[in-house]
Amino acid sequence: MFIVLIAAGCLLGCGRAEPDRATVADVVKGLSLDESKLVYVDEPPGKLEALECTATLRDTKVKVRVRIEVVYTPALFSDTRKWDAKAVRAAAVRNVIITPLGADR
Repeated sequence: MFIVLIAAGCLLGCGRAEPDRATVADVVKGLSLDESKLVYVDEPPGKLEALECTATLRDTKVKVRVRIEVVYTPALFSDTRKWDAKAVRAAAVRNVIITPLGADR
């Protein structure tokens, strides 16, 4: 009986890795964003929370605001508010929010 429980537990949970999270670099490349236009959002100051920019979606004329929310790690803290570009590009993405911009914005 005990062996069956172990085998059932392994069938249900062993070897299942969580899917890889997208990185900031993946999103920037996938949406063809200009990295020089990314604004770093930190709250509290120094703790990088997100990156934002306005862009035109590829193959369209639709202007959007893109917000890339990151999974915080200590590598994303900077008391001088100057983040290591390599660490930011490698940061896991928690959420991407794309908001269309109206003609009045």
